Amino acid sequence: MYMLNILKTATSLLSGVVEVEYRVRDCSFDLSHPLSKEAWQVVWELLNQGKPVEVQYVAANTLYFKITRCLADIPPAEVPALKDKIVNVLAQYVQGPALVTTRLGLTMASFIANTIGLYWKDPLEELGTVFQPQNFPGVPELKILKILIQIFGYVPEQIQTQWQHATRRNAAYQALQAKGENMFSWLFNILRSQPDPDTIVEILKALNSWMKVSCVCSWSEVLTVIDTLVSYCATAAASDEDAVCESCLEILSGIIADPSATMYPSLMLNVLGRILPLQASIDLVLMRNNMELASSFYSMYVAMADCHSRLCVEVVDPENRYAKENPQNRANVQQLVGIILRCTGTPGSYPVEEIMSSITISVWYSIMEEIQSKQSNEAMYVRLMLFFDDVYKSLAEILVRKAQYPLENFDSWNSEEKEQFRVYRQDVGDCLTYCFELRGWSMLNELVAWAERQVDSIENDPTQIEKVWPEIESILNAIRAVTENVNDDPTDVLMVDSMTRGFNVIFRVLKFNRERKIPKIFQAAIECLFQPEIATSSALALKTLSRDCSSNLLEFIPQIIASCKQALCSGMLSENDCMRLVYCVGRFVVYLPLDQILSIVDEIFAPGLTQLQSIAVVEPQATMKPQLVSILNMFSTLCYALDPCMNGDEDDDEDTSEETAMSDNNSSGDNKLSKKKPTVVSEPLIPIVEKILPTLITVAKKWARDETVMESLLGIVKHTLASLHLSSTPVLDYSIQLVLISFEFNPLTVTCSLAKQTILMIGKENLGMQCRFLAQIHSLSIDRLKNARDNLEFAESYFIMLAQFIKNDLNLVKESQIPIEPMLDLAIDTLAYSEAPMLKAGIYFVTVCVEKADENNPGLSQYLKLHGPRITHKIVISVGCIVPRSSIHHFAELYVALNRNMPAEWRKWLTDVLGLEGFPSAHLDPEVKNKFFMKVTRGQANKRGVQEALNEFTLACRNLSGSEYAAMTSKRF
Repeated sequence: MYMLNILKTATSLLSGVVEVEYRVRDCSFDLSHPLSKEAWQVVWELLNQGKPVEVQYVAANTLYFKITRCLADIPPAEVPALKDKIVNVLAQYVQGPALVTTRLGLTMASFIANTIGLYWKDPLEELGTVFQPQNFPGVPELKILKILIQIFGYVPEQIQTQWQHATRRNAAYQALQAKGENMFSWLFNILRSQPDPDTIVEILKALNSWMKVSCVCSWSEVLTVIDTLVSYCATAAASDEDAVCESCLEILSGIIADPSATMYPSLMLNVLGRILPLQASIDLVLMRNNMELASSFYSMYVAMADCHSRLCVEVVDPENRYAKENPQNRANVQQLVGIILRCTGTPGSYPVEEIMSSITISVWYSIMEEIQSKQSNEAMYVRLMLFFDDVYKSLAEILVRKAQYPLENFDSWNSEEKEQFRVYRQDVGDCLTYCFELRGWSMLNELVAWAERQVDSIENDPTQIEKVWPEIESILNAIRAVTENVNDDPTDVLMVDSMTRGFNVIFRVLKFNRERKIPKIFQAAIECLFQPEIATSSALALKTLSRDCSSNLLEFIPQIIASCKQALCSGMLSENDCMRLVYCVGRFVVYLPLDQILSIVDEIFAPGLTQLQSIAVVEPQATMKPQLVSILNMFSTLCYALDPCMNGDEDDDEDTSEETAMSDNNSSGDNKLSKKKPTVVSEPLIPIVEKILPTLITVAKKWARDETVMESLLGIVKHTLASLHLSSTPVLDYSIQLVLISFEFNPLTVTCSLAKQTILMIGKENLGMQCRFLAQIHSLSIDRLKNARDNLEFAESYFIMLAQFIKNDLNLVKESQIPIEPMLDLAIDTLAYSEAPMLKAGIYFVTVCVEKADENNPGLSQYLKLHGPRITHKIVISVGCIVPRSSIHHFAELYVALNRNMPAEWRKWLTDVLGLEGFPSAHLDPEVKNKFFMKVTRGQANKRGVQEALNEFTLACRNLSGSEYAAMTSKRF
C-alpha cells in the first residue's frame, strides 16, 4: 500500500509537469525564434485571458523582448495602434495574475522609453488618465495605484537598459528630466498619504529610479524630501520594517552621492545636519543584530564623507566660511568623522562577526589626501591637524585591533572567510601606511611603544602569551606596513631612533618566541618521524632545526640521536630522508666531546662502512650501484655536517662562555655543552674519514668510469677538506690518489674542483708537493684537452682552474713546468665555440694570459705578439658571424684586456683585420668598421661600452641593424 501511494503521487506530479509543458508547446509560436516578425501577431492571441497562466507569461515576456529589441520593425504610422494595444492588454490584467501584470508593466515602461518625445509626447500624463480608479469598477484603488507606480518606476531603468542609439537614449533622458520634478512631487505626495508598507516600498523604489535622471539638489523642496525620508527611515527602523528603511537609505545615499551635489555645498551641510539624528537608529538595528541594515546606515554616512571629503575637511577649519557662518556645521562634520571612526571600529572579527568596518577604508584615503593638499597653506594645515591628528591616531589603534587574528574559532572559518580576512588585513596595512604619511614618526613611535608594553607583559608573565600574542602580531604587521614605505635617510635622527627601537622590539619578540616554540616544534617533529605519511615533512623540519636552531636544542641531543638512529635503522625512510637525518646527527654530535662523537658515529655508521667494504672487494655490477651511491652520499652528508665551527644560529646577545649541563646516560660524569658553539677543539672528521678513505681508493679504481659513483665518492673528500680546519697529511694523501685515479680514467668537473681544493690545502710551504701534483694532473689531462669538443664539461672546468692558478700563483704553474703557450693555443681554438660555458672559459683563459703578459713573462708576451693577428682575427669573426648573440657580451673582457695591456699592437692587429674587404661580413661598410674600431681602442674603454659596441657590430654583421627582431631581443641578450 505504501509503495502504491508513492506511485500515485509521482504519477500526479509527472502529469502536472507534462500538462504545463503541453500548454506552452500548444502555443502556435516557437519561443526559440522571438525575433521573427510573426511574433508580433501571435503574441496578442497568446495574451488572451483564457490561456493558461504559463502561456500568458511567456507571451508577455516575448512582447517585452520585441518592444525592447525590435520596435524598429513597426512602421511609424502603426506605433500609435501598438501603443493602444499595449495599454488595452495591460488594462485587462489589472486584476492579475501578478506575474503577468508585472511583466506587462515592464513592457509598457520599455515602450515609453523608446517612444517618449518621438511618437508619444505625454505618455506619463496619458497613462495617469487611463489608470484612474473610476475606469476600473470593482478593482481596489490601491491595486490600480501600485500598477501605475510600478510602471512609472520602471521607465528610467528601461532607458538605461535600452538597445538603442546613444542619440536616442540622450533624447529620452532629456524628455524624462523635464518631467522629473513633477513626477517626484506626485510620488512624494502619494507617499505622505499612504499607510501601506508595501505601497510605500514601491513608491520609494520609483522615487529612487527617478532621482537618477534628475538633479534633485536643484529642487526647491529637496530639504522637505530629506526630512520626510529621514522621518520614514527612523520610524521604519524602530518598527522593524527593513524594506522601507533600506529604500529610504538608498535614496538618501543617492542624493548625497549625486555628481552634481558637489555644486551645492550649503545644501550638503544642511543634509548632513538632518541625517545625523539617524545614529540612534543604528543602535536599534544593532540591538537586533541586523548587520546588513546597519551597513546601509553607515554607507550613507560614508557617502557623505567620501563624495564631499574636500568640503568636510575645509569645514573642520575654524576659519572656514561655512564654519564661521554656522559653527554647528563644523560640529556636524566632526560628528560625522566620529561616526565613520565608530564604523571602522565595529566590534567583532571581519567578516564573520561583522561586515561593516571595511566600507570605511576608502574614506580615510580621501580625507587624508584632502588634508595633504592643504600643506601649501601652512596655517590652515596646522589648524586641521589639531583635529585630524587625534582622529588618525585613534584610527591606527582601531585598525591594529581590527587586524588581529581571533583568539578562538579561526580554524572553523571557511576558505572564503579566511581569504576575505587576508585581503582585509592587506587593506588595513595600506591604510596604516596612509596614516604614517600624515602623522610621520610619531605614529611609528606609538606603535613601537605599544609593542614594547605588550612584550614587557609577556616577559613578566609568559602565561599571558596566548592571550596577548594576536595583539603583538597585529602591531608587528602594522610596523612592517609602515616601514616598507620609509625613506632610508641615516642623517634623520627621528628615523634612526624609531627604526632602532622597532628592530629591538622585533628582536625581543623573535627571541621570546624561539625559546618558547622551538622545543615544542622539535618534539612534534620527532613524533612524526615514525609516521610514514608525514615522515618526509618531519625529516625536513629536523634538518632545518639542526641547521638554524641547534644551540636551543642541546638538552634534546640524546633524544635526537636516539630517534635518528632508530629511524635510520627502520628501513622505512626514503634515501633523501635518510640524508636529512644523517645531516641532523652530524650537526648535533659536534657539541659532544671527541670520544663520544667517535662512539656515536661508529655505532650509527659502522654498518654502512661494512657494506661499503663488501662492495669494494667485488667486481662492479649494475645491481650494486644504487646501494653504493646511497652509502657514499650518506658519508658525504656526514662529512659536510661534521664541521665544529659551522653554526647557523649565532646569538649575539649571549655570552660565549654560557654553558648548559646535560647528563649523559652512558657516562658517570657531567658533560658541559656550550650554549653557542661546540666546545670541541680537535677535528672529529680526521679519525672518522681515515677509516673510510682506504676503502674509497679501492672503490675508485673499480668504478672510476662511472660518473655517478665518482661524483658521490669525490664529494666525501670535497666536504672533508672544506670542513677541516687543521691540515691532515693522511687525508691529503688519499685525496691526491683519488684525484689522480679520476684524471686517469674519467676526469669530471668535480675532480677539477677537488684538485684545486687539495692544492690549496697542501699549502705553499709544501711547494714541491703542490708542483708534482699539478704536473701529474696536467700530464693526464693534456690529451683530452686537445679534443675539447668531446669533453666540454671537463675542458671548461680545467681551463678555469688553470687560469685561476695563472692569475693568482703564476710561480706554481711555472715550477710545475706546465707550458702555458700550448694551452693558450688550445684556448684560442675555443673562441669560436657556440657552447656558452666552454666559450666563456676559453675567453677567461686567454684574458688572464693577456693580463699576465709583461716584462716578467717574456715568453708569454712574445707568444702573444706573434699570435696576436690570429687572436684578433678569431675574436672579430666570432663576434661578427659565428658565436650566438647571447654569448657576444663575454668577449668584452678580452677586448678590454688587449686594449689595456697591448694597446699599440692591438690597434695594429685590429686595423689589419678590419681592412680586409668583406670581412667579417659583406654587410659592413667602412663607416661601421671605423666606428667599431674607435669604440674598442680608445684609451678609457670600459667593459659596458665595449659590450654595447660589440652588440652594434654583431647586428651590423648579421644585417639586423634597426630590425624589429633586434629591438625585441637586444635587452634579453
